[in-house]
Amino acid sequence: SAQPEQRWIPCSERLPEDEYVLISKKPTMLSGSKWCVTVAIRMADPRSRKVKWMDIGFGKIPDDEVLAWMPMPEPYKVERRTD
Repeated sequence: SAQPEQRWIPCSERLPEDEYVLISKKPTMLSGSKWCVTVAIRMADPRSRKVKWMDIGFGKIPDDEVLAWMPMPEPYKVERRTD
């Protein structure tokens, strides 16, 4: 079954709850690309309690680098044939 249409949500519009999402962020000199997409979560730092973006390796991402986000898609499931 097809998934509902997903769209990028600008961070200026709203921020996600405490969940993993796809983020689109500014490219870096190291990426050598015009765009960068990664999985991240916006959560409170355990020590400072400040809310920050963390990538899946728990590296901090500055707020001004994250442009937009979207919910994670459903995982791929292999459809079994019944013939």
